[in-house]
Amino acid sequence: MHRLVIALAILMVSRSHAAEASCKTLMASPGTPVFTDALDQAPVEPAWKAAKGEWKVVDGSWRARELSADHHGAVARRALAVTNFVLRCEVRLDGAKGTSISINGPKEHLARVSFGPKGVQVRKDDRDHDGPDKAKTFANRLKAIPAPGEWHTVVLEMVGDTMVASVDGELAGWGADPSFNQLKGNVGLTVAGEFAAFRNLTVWNASVKPEWPATRTTIETTP
Repeated sequence: MHRLVIALAILMVSRSHAAEASCKTLMASPGTPVFTDALDQAPVEPAWKAAKGEWKVVDGSWRARELSADHHGAVARRALAVTNFVLRCEVRLDGAKGTSISINGPKEHLARVSFGPKGVQVRKDDRDHDGPDKAKTFANRLKAIPAPGEWHTVVLEMVGDTMVASVDGELAGWGADPSFNQLKGNVGLTVAGEFAAFRNLTVWNASVKPEWPATRTTIETTP
């Protein structure tokens, strides 16, 4: 029994190291996978709810566009009952005005990473619309604009009250807000206009890296 416990512990550590190797992070260590989806099959309930827009599988990935009749951007969402996580997804702009990976709480918007022809934006969302809470855009650290027609890897880390987002291994933005430190309700993929594509989405449970305080200081002091 003792040997079995040791073997399981070694397996869990090796899986964690494999996750970190496949997903470059700054703040969080990926742990056990919450879910992995290649996004090579059409979104269907109960796993996915694609309430707005047109979602099709083209060349082994999701390709989505906004429909004018919806009066709303295209969006597909999947339940995400975790508090601390790392998310990795590949995204491609195929003419869309913009696209985002958004995170909601159980009843409210929380945060998103969005990018389009004008660049990348990392922000805390407005949680109460007409109420006192306001959206907050964090400082942009990624000066390059993601090239259209090419796949870009987006990594979003959320641990406690802090979020860090990277695109193609480069820091895009980071910030903190007390509202982030709660159970997350779902993850959403959104598209404004037409078209954007998505593939290879993975979410891991996560914990903060011991070296994060030092990394954070370096980031804060680097222009």
